[in-house]
Amino acid sequence: PETVRDIPRYGYVPKDAGTEVLCLTLETALKLHQAREEVRRSRDRLALTLNSIREAVIVTDPAGGVELMNPAAETLTGWPIRTARGRPLGKVLQILDPVTRMPKGNPADLTLKPGFASEASIHAVLVSRWGREYHVSLSAIPLRDGGDMPSGILVTLADISASMAVQEALKRSEEDLRSWMDAAPDIITIVDSEYRITYLNRAEAGFSKADFYGKCLTDLIPEEFRDRVRRALDEAKSDGTSQVYTTAFPARGETLWYENRAAARSGSGDIIIFSTNITDRKRAETALSHSDHLRQEILDNVTDAFFSLDSDLRVTYFNAAAEAALGRTSAEVLGRPLFDCFPEARGSIFEANYRRALETREPLSFEARFEVEPLDNWYDVRVYPNENGISVFFHVTTERKRAEEELAASRSLLESVLSGMTEALYSVDARTGQLLLVNDAVETIFGRPKEDFYADPGLYAKMVHPEDRAIVERSAREIFERESGEWFYRIVRPDGAVRLVSDKARVVKDAAGVPFRIDCVFRDLTEGRALPELS
Repeated sequence: PETVRDIPRYGYVPKDAGTEVLCLTLETALKLHQAREEVRRSRDRLALTLNSIREAVIVTDPAGGVELMNPAAETLTGWPIRTARGRPLGKVLQILDPVTRMPKGNPADLTLKPGFASEASIHAVLVSRWGREYHVSLSAIPLRDGGDMPSGILVTLADISASMAVQEALKRSEEDLRSWMDAAPDIITIVDSEYRITYLNRAEAGFSKADFYGKCLTDLIPEEFRDRVRRALDEAKSDGTSQVYTTAFPARGETLWYENRAAARSGSGDIIIFSTNITDRKRAETALSHSDHLRQEILDNVTDAFFSLDSDLRVTYFNAAAEAALGRTSAEVLGRPLFDCFPEARGSIFEANYRRALETREPLSFEARFEVEPLDNWYDVRVYPNENGISVFFHVTTERKRAEEELAASRSLLESVLSGMTEALYSVDARTGQLLLVNDAVETIFGRPKEDFYADPGLYAKMVHPEDRAIVERSAREIFERESGEWFYRIVRPDGAVRLVSDKARVVKDAAGVPFRIDCVFRDLTEGRALPELS
């Protein structure tokens, strides 16, 4: 045994070591090779998983320094991993409170403390390295290698900027809201400022709404969850931020688990709570293996629907987002052929692309509509082959498709209106002066096609008569003071002709009263007029 232990130091086996030493040496070398291969495969699987996820994922070392970032995190933060590695998390991840705009601090400062439990996702504003801001859903959980001391933290960020923009544009009446709430699959509860229940869209089997109305929400849940729930409701009411927490509720003969999302209703003092029954997911989580801990943590925290298939297209994993999107629980599909679970999709583009990925061993992505109820939706799908089959990430894009169609129709109408105008429309960004829109009539007045103005942002100023440029410079100052006005000056066309034009402009403001666009309408006043002295 002493001789065998010495071999790694010298790299050879002495001739007189004997058969036993040689056998032990070969056995040791084989086990070492197998261990290294397993480590390599594990790292490859982890890298594939990280690169496949749409959410940004950052992993730190025990000291809070950046150790691992996926491409989505590099794009969102503006930091490439080669530059960010080893830097403090707070340097790479600069987040602000979306309401107060105050820095929220370094997630590692609290998460790496002993005894810290996983935090719920929070809404924050992420400021990238280059100053661009994103609204994100952020969660940070400690990673442990079997002991109480954390070995680092896992931070996941989902870019919700588009979702925030859509939410700001949506306005629904109270009647429509209640109608939707009554039909929603989640349990929706509204509580007043004292947390008494004032509205409940439905009750679980064995209960009626009358069992809950007028009662304090925190008195109806088990004692071990009351402090957590009250703290989440207090923060939702005081900070105005959405709070996510999990609770259990004793029903008839079983305990039901819920994932709750609480948010304050603006101007009312009420709090609305969306409760999703996650009992099946809880049971599945209890049965999951912990052998690949980090990979499992990542998959459980992403919002994309995800499932994995073996080489025979049998389901080997099915996350909660996939359950919600496809209407099947993991217990119903695990171990079964995917298209036995969803026979309506057999022979579709989905099956064809899954088989193609298995055959070619190349990743692919596609967007397609499935037109058979109850799965009638548009889906954005990404397929990644692995050693045992394929991994499939997808999300529903129906709302985005509808919005794109409405936008295309709106643009078509706008172009139709603009093409019929005899006046020249010239619209610029009020903050940067960048040209946003110009119509075809500009060529009739200025003698140049609209493409020239897009190509040269300074062309309009160059065409103003040299003696009248002071008028244009004065109008650029006065428009912000007066918010609208009309100015008269001369322009020089490419053929040398001098034209007298009317420039009627107005400032367009956003909902906060901040100017964001200036619209100018030009009319040619030359015909039938003598050019006036405008000095």
